[in-house]
Amino acid sequence: MTGDYTKVPLRDAERWTGARMQQGRVLLDHEWNLNVDAAARAAADAVRDVVGPSGGVPDGSPAFQVGFVQNPIPALRQVTVQAGRIWADGLCAFAPAPFSYFSQETPPGIPGVGRAVVYLDVFSEHVQPAEDWAEIADPALEPLDASARTRVGYRLRVVPTVAGSARAALDALAFPRLSTGRLSVTRADSEVTPDPCDPPGDPLGLLPDGMLRVEVLDGGTAATARFVWAADNGAATARVKAFSGTQVTLAAAPAVKFAQQDLVEVGRRTRRADRAPHGELYSIASVTPDVAGDVLVLNRPVSAPGGATGLVVRRWDGQSVGAANQVTALVRGIDLGLRFSAGTGSYLSGDWWGARLRPASADGVERLSAAPPDGTPHTALPLALVDFDAQTVIEDGRPKFPQLTRLPRGTCTVTAFPGEDLQSAVDLLPSTGGELCLAAGRFVIDQPIRVTGRHRVVVTGVGPATVLAPTKDKCALFFEGCTEVEVSRLRAEGAPTTTEHLDGALTFTGCTKVRVRDCDVACADTAGDDRSAACLTFRGPFGAGVVPEVAFEDNRLEVGVRQIGILVLDANSALVSRNRIQYVPTSTPIRISPVVIASELARIAADPSATRYGLQLTQIRAGLQTEVAALMARTPGLTLGPARRIVAATRVNATPRERLHTLVAAGTAAQLGGALQGIVLAGHTLVTARVTDNVVEGVAQGIHIGTARGPAAGQVMISGNVIQVGLPAVYNRARHAVFVADASRLAILGTVADLARRGALENSPTDAVLVHGRRGARLVVRDSSLTRFTTGVRVVPLAERPALGNRLWRVSETAAEGATTALVAPDLALTEQERNVAMPLFQA
Repeated sequence: MTGDYTKVPLRDAERWTGARMQQGRVLLDHEWNLNVDAAARAAADAVRDVVGPSGGVPDGSPAFQVGFVQNPIPALRQVTVQAGRIWADGLCAFAPAPFSYFSQETPPGIPGVGRAVVYLDVFSEHVQPAEDWAEIADPALEPLDASARTRVGYRLRVVPTVAGSARAALDALAFPRLSTGRLSVTRADSEVTPDPCDPPGDPLGLLPDGMLRVEVLDGGTAATARFVWAADNGAATARVKAFSGTQVTLAAAPAVKFAQQDLVEVGRRTRRADRAPHGELYSIASVTPDVAGDVLVLNRPVSAPGGATGLVVRRWDGQSVGAANQVTALVRGIDLGLRFSAGTGSYLSGDWWGARLRPASADGVERLSAAPPDGTPHTALPLALVDFDAQTVIEDGRPKFPQLTRLPRGTCTVTAFPGEDLQSAVDLLPSTGGELCLAAGRFVIDQPIRVTGRHRVVVTGVGPATVLAPTKDKCALFFEGCTEVEVSRLRAEGAPTTTEHLDGALTFTGCTKVRVRDCDVACADTAGDDRSAACLTFRGPFGAGVVPEVAFEDNRLEVGVRQIGILVLDANSALVSRNRIQYVPTSTPIRISPVVIASELARIAADPSATRYGLQLTQIRAGLQTEVAALMARTPGLTLGPARRIVAATRVNATPRERLHTLVAAGTAAQLGGALQGIVLAGHTLVTARVTDNVVEGVAQGIHIGTARGPAAGQVMISGNVIQVGLPAVYNRARHAVFVADASRLAILGTVADLARRGALENSPTDAVLVHGRRGARLVVRDSSLTRFTTGVRVVPLAERPALGNRLWRVSETAAEGATTALVAPDLALTEQERNVAMPLFQA
């Protein structure tokens, strides 16, 4: 804010909203400017509150969208920006037309190769008439000037980066808004004894009426930065018409007179915008007056860039490298007692401080004590992440916000949009409760979004169009120690991982009263050999007096290889209802050729573990011999040694048992994929469990319920579930449609289950319904329709059971197609077994 001003009109810490004129009073420059600045500040504050401090563009706007100028020569590659408006920290940057990086005045070079972040440096710009004469000055007044002007300035910047997003790249730059150093201004005691006959005022009688400006000319620390000062706020400025070597020709400036030995800056208007250093001030060696403009000869050649617009000569009263120790600020070579000092911190080129000077006052200097800069704050806004090698935009990094006229009415406490900091949005929720609404779009997150210790929290989206996509973790939302939580109408996609703990894409730990409904959740294939994630995970708090409740309803789950659909641990009450759980692999299934099978048979023929699976290796070898011979005849040079290396490369982590299963898979190829478990309710306690009307497809274990230690589960109701068990070629664990252990009261009603073997051994035993462990007074398994399992229903009570007259144990109405046995239940009396039938598979 250089210019002929007498006071800083409005500082950040001041509360003024305007100045009011009074009848017959003088209107001062700083009072008029106070009205202008107060109105601008109020507008910027309102925009921050509505749009947010990060600003951005409305959804769908092409404003400031980054593009590329294609060129095979790296030095000639550059980025372009579309016209429009963009908001940054409450300021509106306006580009009336598209522009390119090199169309800016004196821009720094750009990388030309590799990855870079493109961002906008936005600031409030003050322009004196001499700095833009053609635009500001009125020809009728020439060569006199009039008012200065302000606008929102901006500079397009391109910086190399290795970050994965524009926001992360900008964060890594640690872009400074203002100098962190603080300046103090004071005045030494007067050495002049005032004459009692003199009028009141400055005892030295020489203090100018204006504003002392202290500016950072070259950035650095308190000890290394170059400070300059002027008692007229740097207002003595004249346009440069031409310069050559040490000679500078000025435009006519009647109000400014330069003299020999004056210290001057020769600088372009954008130097402050770029926070670029100037170097040591020039000293005027001589002045040749001329009506058309004085000619100055300086003490050294001018180093300003040729053709720079807004090139001016500005007079300063002095300069000092470092101000850690108090600096005496001479005015026109005279010591008027002005002193300033710089505190610890950084000092950026162009930042400045202003102190009022008044000769008519006995205390003529406005004192500053460790004051922050009066200007000029800068804000960085990410625009894009680009690849100069491919000459493409990797990511549109512009923050976006919805136009208020397009916002639907709602009652959300906090609303978040793609591209915004989702963790910050969660942190805005009150601890006592609130609703976080997520707009449509893809929320890409590096780490799980954590919600900790909140009460009555609702997170909701707009359906599958709201996608939470973690890039490095299986968990998208992690709730810990919360009460009364609901998540609904969104999609969460966990990333592949081998990390410990079976967290889900949505995970709840130590929470009570949790409900997830109408969500689409995917957990990617395991990145290791064993299960590593679930789609939905609940771990209730375990302890006396704690009553955790969980309900998972109407969700659609996509379960990857060897993963779990729903995992509930330590729930007092669990409801799992109307969910669809499907095996959906995210990687390509592995297939093994018969040549590899033949090569490995020789290696495993003597393996004693083979007899455990009832394998008849001689028959398998004979069955494949003809086909293998024909295949090897068509592939000259193929031997068993290379074939073994092929299988090793295909299944690097395969155990001998897994390889054994793989090699005896049916047909000429075997698919190794498969989800592990559909629904699991387990842990130390389970008082009430209801698993109803779910559809589970492609898992080795459909529904699995049982407590690990302590009392048996209480009341368990499993009803109306449709389960398709899929056994992969490589699988050696228990397999079943429904498994229940240790339940005091159990009802399994209306189960429809089917078994599909994807290359698994045909004679591997499978139970459709397995009831195992301690039993209470009630056990009912009824109306089961089961297909292709070895056994329909198996009941194995382990502990002491109630007397026959005190119990109701009944297995009835079981139709087991393709089973060897419909019911295996030696501890049930014949009267407790009704209409349980094993039958051949129905042939349509």
